[in-house]
Amino acid sequence: MKRILTLFSLVTVLLLAFATCEPVQAQTTTITKRIIILDANRDSDGKVLIKAVFWLAVPDGSESHFANSTFVSAYRGTSSAELSELRAGEAVERVATYRSDSGDTNAQIRTALQNMWTARQAAFNTKVGSRFNRYGAFWNGTSWQAGP
Repeated sequence: MKRILTLFSLVTVLLLAFATCEPVQAQTTTITKRIIILDANRDSDGKVLIKAVFWLAVPDGSESHFANSTFVSAYRGTSSAELSELRAGEAVERVATYRSDSGDTNAQIRTALQNMWTARQAAFNTKVGSRFNRYGAFWNGTSWQAGP
């Protein structure tokens, strides 16, 4: 009976702990571009080097940490609406280089870039969630309150 109560207490504590955790959710952004190829060249080995911009959605509630009113995109064709979202921290820009085999087709390169973007967005969500998910939360002496 004692083991059952101990197990019940542990499960109750875990459930309460997880019930107060908020999942990280990527923000819905109006930026429709996610990957933009900036340049493609061959290196000395005949491999194709592709420089691309990844625009990653910022999880809800974390925008203020990424806001930068003077941000300038590496992509010269950025619209004023896209630039406003990037400057407001609703999306972030990351520049990456992909090295492709010389025989890769455009479809293979595009798939590889999509896989890179997906992995980066997932890693970004995890990193941001662990860093800022609780930012600004405070205890008022009676209960915990969510931050801004």
